[in-house]
Amino acid sequence: MIAGVPTGDEVATFCPLCVSRCGARASVSNGTFTLSRDPSHPTGKALCVKGKAAPEISAHPDRLHHPLQRANSKGVSDPGWQRIG
Repeated sequence: MIAGVPTGDEVATFCPLCVSRCGARASVSNGTFTLSRDPSHPTGKALCVKGKAAPEISAHPDRLHHPLQRANSKGVSDPGWQRIG
């Protein structure tokens, strides 16, 4: 769910994955996030490869879902990442 938006509704937004900030339409349907171009936006005529990959990036199983903090000193082979609040 996009914060405050019912499932299935589209929301005007922009793609934050590069400096172009292309205009986009975001929606969630059946638990799947989609991002498509927004031709009504000045920079929304197309989405770049990064924008097209946004749904895959957000659903990747190795994606971090919480912040981590280094527990060991820099230069140590194992940084010892620990979850923080």
